[in-house]
Amino acid sequence: MESKGYTISIILPNKISNYFRTLEIKTITDRTCSEAITLFGLERHLEFWRRPDPTYKRLKQLTRERDQLVQERTAVKNQLHAEQTEAEPNTNSLNRIKERIAVLQKQEKEVLTEIKLIVKEKLCT
Repeated sequence: MESKGYTISIILPNKISNYFRTLEIKTITDRTCSEAITLFGLERHLEFWRRPDPTYKRLKQLTRERDQLVQERTAVKNQLHAEQTEAEPNTNSLNRIKERIAVLQKQEKEVLTEIKLIVKEKLCT
């Protein structure tokens, strides 16, 4: 709707619900609810919603990816510890687990570098 030129305000439902209670309307119907919402919009100065900067979406995605990598690395490190402490550890398995940890650490560094670049770009603009 914003792209079509409409101004939009987003209000939490509990604000409308609390406002509705102040109107002392006994019956709750679609009509009374729509009237309450209309009155709320007319009586209050509502802030217009603006689409967030796409940078925040990119940062959110990257931080989620980093969190997943950290969780995965922790699980793999736990596997490594379990493998190392068993009676007869398999050296090939240990090497593969260590390689997976190294790959996860490398990927985490790449994600952190990308996050830093995005933040730096945003601060410079």
